[in-house]
Amino acid sequence: MAKKLMDLPEQTIDIIHEVMKETGLKYEVDAVVFMINEYNEYRKRELDLTKYSEMTADLVTEKLDKHFTRLRLGLRTAEQNSIIMKDITNTLLFKLLPSKNEMLMPAEGRFKHTVLVEAEDNLSEKIAKAKQEKDNLKAQRGIE
Repeated sequence: MAKKLMDLPEQTIDIIHEVMKETGLKYEVDAVVFMINEYNEYRKRELDLTKYSEMTADLVTEKLDKHFTRLRLGLRTAEQNSIIMKDITNTLLFKLLPSKNEMLMPAEGRFKHTVLVEAEDNLSEKIAKAKQEKDNLKAQRGIE
């Protein structure tokens, strides 16, 4: 066993004495050894927790990866279908309710029927209003 002579701050010595009281240790050196051993155990637990967290994250990712892919593909298909439906609606509106422009164009093109333009504007306003309400709630919570 090696001997070490150390100058310790008073606050550190107070902690050593506190550990001695809590653990029932008789000597300061035993309290220091105890604290060092506890620190080592703490580090091992931290490493184990980190390893466990990484393993859990990998497992969750592995399990949900197929679901996320299916969700992403489903969203893409829904988006494509809504564009097709929008084009069909736009064409029907031009056929049934001709406007000044007799030209039939896809909804994604330059010419849209006024009904479709109004519907898109209404949707944009609704989305903007919902976003503003959400931002206002966040701002209120930040203040409180």
